Amino acid sequence: MRHPNGLRGRAAAGAIVAVTAMWFLVLGPASSARATGGTQLWQQRYGGPGQDMSRDIGVSPDGSLVYVTGSLATPHRGPDIVTIAYDRATGTQAWIARWGTKVFAAQPVALSVSPDGSAVYVTGEAATPATSNDYVTIGYDANNGHRLWVARYDGPLHSEDLARDVTVSKDGSRVFVTGSSTGGTGTYDWVTVAYDAASGGQLWAVRLTGSGARDDGAAAVTTGPDDGTVFVTGFLGVAGSNPPDSKMVTVAYDAATGDARWTKTFGDTAGGMALAVSPDGSTVYAAGASGKGGSEPELTLVAYDAATGSKEWAGRFHVPGQGNSYANSVAVSPDGSRVYAGGMEAGGSSGERIVTLAIDPLGSKLWQRTYTGRRNGLNAPAGTVVSPDGAAVYVAGTTEDRGTFLDYTTLAYDAATGTSIWVARYVGPVKGDNASAIAVSPDGSAVFVTGSSHKTRSDFETVAYSTS
Repeated sequence: MRHPNGLRGRAAAGAIVAVTAMWFLVLGPASSARATGGTQLWQQRYGGPGQDMSRDIGVSPDGSLVYVTGSLATPHRGPDIVTIAYDRATGTQAWIARWGTKVFAAQPVALSVSPDGSAVYVTGEAATPATSNDYVTIGYDANNGHRLWVARYDGPLHSEDLARDVTVSKDGSRVFVTGSSTGGTGTYDWVTVAYDAASGGQLWAVRLTGSGARDDGAAAVTTGPDDGTVFVTGFLGVAGSNPPDSKMVTVAYDAATGDARWTKTFGDTAGGMALAVSPDGSTVYAAGASGKGGSEPELTLVAYDAATGSKEWAGRFHVPGQGNSYANSVAVSPDGSRVYAGGMEAGGSSGERIVTLAIDPLGSKLWQRTYTGRRNGLNAPAGTVVSPDGAAVYVAGTTEDRGTFLDYTTLAYDAATGTSIWVARYVGPVKGDNASAIAVSPDGSAVFVTGSSHKTRSDFETVAYSTS
């Protein structure tokens, strides 16, 4: 989903790294009358007897509901897609909706809320007896969870079609889904599909293939404020490279027809993972990883003119002497004066680090902050969002601790200076909590983090924090 002022990371980064060979409700509200920044307001757990995981999160435009979607394990078959709405203030469950094929696995990857708050759209993949995985996109009534429609996209080979992201046009009339689909050579192409938001009817589908017998895949999709253009970023394979490699690619499509308006590539390795558009719609920012001349991929941010695709600037932001790095989230300040990228950089013996950068509109780095948990090891970013007033940047991720192993960690930075405002950790009942996504309330008073938390098995876990 394209959260207000931000974009979450999660599976998109894993998909790109792998393909390119580099990818029962329990506790009630616990709010305080005098909450301070990072104070836990509530946490809610949901799960069954199997391995369950929440994948994405969104907030209604009026701030009254928080939506999460994830996979719920079922006996004798793969998981179902479960979407839950929580009361934003108390964490009380407002509704729950479940969808599955009754035969094969169905798993969601992303969620988006319509701008008027009337609908929630979830995308992922599901198999049928006749095909392998297809894109599956579900529209729900945002107020009660009633299913409005289900749409599938099955590629030409009736083989693997893996959705990766979903967004809604600003006027609420169209839903756009992007991801990877098996093409004529047996490798993945990237495919973007447009649906009528009211009926789920397919309006168009566009395939894009790189050079040579290499996998291609899209990771993120978003629209500009005027709804005329749909932007997609990902990677396209490079012919003749050894080992197989890819380029970071960003495409602008006509939202009405699916015709490509421009296609731009950057770098020699890895690919795009996240997108954001400036508030005035003039610039689109693609974040991901890229290398040059066989060098290790570095955290990369590229700014394009939204109308023409002309590159305004590009930057690889990397700590010399460290391992590879990537950005899997990007957010723009409400006034368009700053861009924030979130990602990970390898730290050698110190393990991975969560990295957050602030960049001005000309591409100059204003500040960079890294965060390592209480133990050197896994520190994985989940997403970055900006407060509605532009004063703070919030980052969620999974970090390692000596006593609790893996925890959710949420970081708050002063947007102007990068100074740490607060750090909040969620430690579940058993070692093993993995954050997947973050969202901020429209009034900026709370942030919400979702993912999985281990008990006897892993369950959905959603936590709300006060921002001040």
